[in-house]
Amino acid sequence: MKSLDMDTLLSILIIILFFVAFGAVIGFIGMIPSIVSFLYDSCKEKIQEKNEKKKFTINGHEWINLGLPSGTKWATCNVGSKYPADTSICYIWTQEYDTATRMWGDGWRMPTAEEFYELKQVCAWTLTMLNGEKGYLVTGPNGKSIFLPYTWGMGGEYWTSTRNKMYSQCAWYFLFTEGIGQIFNKEDYDLNSMGEF
Repeated sequence: MKSLDMDTLLSILIIILFFVAFGAVIGFIGMIPSIVSFLYDSCKEKIQEKNEKKKFTINGHEWINLGLPSGTKWATCNVGSKYPADTSICYIWTQEYDTATRMWGDGWRMPTAEEFYELKQVCAWTLTMLNGEKGYLVTGPNGKSIFLPYTWGMGGEYWTSTRNKMYSQCAWYFLFTEGIGQIFNKEDYDLNSMGEF
């Protein structure tokens, strides 16, 4: 066997290093989709964490996405309230204007009877106390919740924007007491039962 001179050894070493480097580059290129996927997932988790902590507002009033099929977003407290368990202000229904829009501005409106029905049908309702006020914690399919406090001693009444078809000067309201949620017409008390919780 002949001994190799230094130039030949150096040439062989360069060729070996080239193939090692080339293989590393090819290997790295093959890993790029995995690296990008890892970075994307990491960023996505951070964004989701940030969004879960982020408060979404319109005109300074917070709303929450309960994950309802309709996509309806709900306010985190009642119109005129500063926190979810506040029941200090009640409004009468009027056919002249939408109270939520008038009080909180464009982008806000009173819920319809259908939206209350969806809330009743799709969400979990848990009777509880919040800041000393009795009411229902309403938890949507995505695990996020709103609190509907009692508006009187035995339950709660919440106006809808849905007018009675026969008596347009009248509106439907959502009524709940312990274990029962129903929609009534305020004027003639026609019942559209929503059943028990």
